Amino acid sequence: MKTQDSKSKENIQKFEEKRFFSKISKTIDKYGMIAAGDRILVGISGGKDSLALLKSLAWKKTASRISFDIIAVYIDILKIPYQANIDYISQLCQSHGVEFIHQQINDDVDLSGKVKPPCFVCSWDRRKHLFALSTSLNVNKLALGHHLDDAVETLLMNMMYQSNISSIPPKLSMFNNTLEVIRPLIETPEKEILRFVETQDFKLMLKTCPFEKVSSRQFVREILSQMETKYDRAKINILKSMDHISTEYLVQSPIILESSQKQSNIDDVEQ
Repeated sequence: MKTQDSKSKENIQKFEEKRFFSKISKTIDKYGMIAAGDRILVGISGGKDSLALLKSLAWKKTASRISFDIIAVYIDILKIPYQANIDYISQLCQSHGVEFIHQQINDDVDLSGKVKPPCFVCSWDRRKHLFALSTSLNVNKLALGHHLDDAVETLLMNMMYQSNISSIPPKLSMFNNTLEVIRPLIETPEKEILRFVETQDFKLMLKTCPFEKVSSRQFVREILSQMETKYDRAKINILKSMDHISTEYLVQSPIILESSQKQSNIDDVEQ
């Protein structure tokens, strides 16, 4: 027989799941991320974001009127010093009727940081193997667990270090439109994912990555955290600003300006 505390916990969990899954579902529908007949490969790291993504897609599959397939994969690069809870991920996938693939890779990755930051090397190596698997498994969508904070951090990092205004889009077609990368968590702040995870019984990393606190991304996180102390919607508005760009009020080189003005004149004539 359930106690009052257990009933209360269960009610909170159901409420939080409905709220969270509904938000992710709206993002999926808004950007047209999933269509009937899709075969979706989900990149699993074993952390909170990828597990939240997996459960959200499994819920979407159950609640949706359209039929699509989900395959979860964990790319285990043996020389990267962190460890996911493989047994738990496998059990979670099985409980939701999702096929799970555990692929071990023995790549010779350079983690010295002398050429590229370790986080970049690790991320790119995993992505490379995900792309290869997408082809061999004949999937047409690759779902990744990037959230709102990731998108805003990437925007600021690219501006600071690359003098480039770009980020990670909700969906991106690749390889002559044979594969589309989708990010269903892109409009969800990390704090909302953390709140959702608190209601779940997720078993996260057995061993965390030693590089996660020393990347340049951590520095940008601290800047954004300071922004939020001044205005709590700072991250949300920075994300939205990427959809509201007033190019006429940006500093642009004369060549770009001239090209833009010529195109504007052509458009005027055509109208």
